[in-house]
Amino acid sequence: MNSAFIPLKKKSGDLLIRCKRILDPVNNIDIEDGIILIIKGKFAYIGKNTDFILPESLYSREINEINIPDYTATPGFFDFHTHIREPGFTKKGSCNSESRAALKGGFTHITAMPNTDPAPDSVESLNFIRQILTGNNNCHISICCSASIKRTGKTLVNLEELAESGCRVFSDDGDCLDDDSLVSELLKISERMKFIFSDHCENIHLSKKAPVNLGRVSRELKTEGQPCSAETIPASRGILRSSETGGHYHIQHVSSMETVKLVRSGKRNSVNVTCEVTPHHLALNENAVLSKLNAAKCAPPLRTEEDRKALIAGFMDGTIDIIATDHAPHDDESKSCPLESASFGIAGLESTFGVLGNLIEKKELTLERVIHGLTAGRKLAGFSGGFIPGENADITVVDPSLKWIFTGNSESKGKNNPFTGEQLTGKVIYTIINGNIEYDSSI
Repeated sequence: MNSAFIPLKKKSGDLLIRCKRILDPVNNIDIEDGIILIIKGKFAYIGKNTDFILPESLYSREINEINIPDYTATPGFFDFHTHIREPGFTKKGSCNSESRAALKGGFTHITAMPNTDPAPDSVESLNFIRQILTGNNNCHISICCSASIKRTGKTLVNLEELAESGCRVFSDDGDCLDDDSLVSELLKISERMKFIFSDHCENIHLSKKAPVNLGRVSRELKTEGQPCSAETIPASRGILRSSETGGHYHIQHVSSMETVKLVRSGKRNSVNVTCEVTPHHLALNENAVLSKLNAAKCAPPLRTEEDRKALIAGFMDGTIDIIATDHAPHDDESKSCPLESASFGIAGLESTFGVLGNLIEKKELTLERVIHGLTAGRKLAGFSGGFIPGENADITVVDPSLKWIFTGNSESKGKNNPFTGEQLTGKVIYTIINGNIEYDSSI
């Protein structure tokens, strides 16, 4: 049994979908006027509507059918970075609430980060957390295990034992693993055991946990700011250690132009490095803090417009591998306070596709690249999937051009979302898992 994976367990469905477009960039599938046949929760046929003939052997089956001639079907979105807050911080979020938010955002599979209480730092604590989450999950969930015991950065967890139990990603997310020797040892074992070290790159001696980026906005607000070097220094160290060990080094929520340059250089030199970017870092710059205040306070902070454009370019050219939400719900008390003491984080699962759709409309991104970014995390994490016959039928159906007002998070316990009240472009219509419609925007 894979102790770090909690599938959504429901009766598998039979479904026939006729849609405008089937789009799966990871598997190089792009079909106009498409049809998808799902039998017992698995893909049975993916192709053109005009070429499809229902096999006689299926005539007697009661197959539900949905005709959506204006919509696009994609593989279910996969989030590589989600804070569900359970166990330990259920005032902020829970498995139930945050996986419902995931469904509304089109995500069929999310990765639960390890800053919980207890942290998943042993097989025993991993199994304990799995027991708590199982049955309360509304989508598939993978658990990212801690890199160090209790996430203190002092002693590595038993990486081999946890990897053998199914853990594919390790991180001290929320904190950076500062000890160079521990990073090197972890990446050596990563190369041998084929897991990922996902790093929150933040040198706290430089960032000082300041609320915003160091620059014009920090000066205008008369508050301390975080320099980009707080991210680039640990990122460069990790890339160097990866080049020496061969271990898989993944940089979380890239925020600066210089970090993009480091990753691009590493990849050109065949270093085993990957990285992610959040929707909010793609869409906003530091000026958002002036109007949104605490709702736009996140870690790493929103940076300059030059940095934002570098993130766009890095994502479009493939330097940045995936889009990950870093969904971080907080209770109102944690955000309803002065900027300096407010919690870091944005709860963005429910608005993700619409935020990215605005960037598509501005021609900064393309739909194909966005869908790739929202689905490629599945393969990165070691899971199969996509529109391949025999795979689990996990699908997100979207209207890429629909304009709508995002009135705020309705499913997540966290209401901390800087896009509340804004017009977004592109909306999730259905979220389908194992052939069953788990979210329907019309209901």
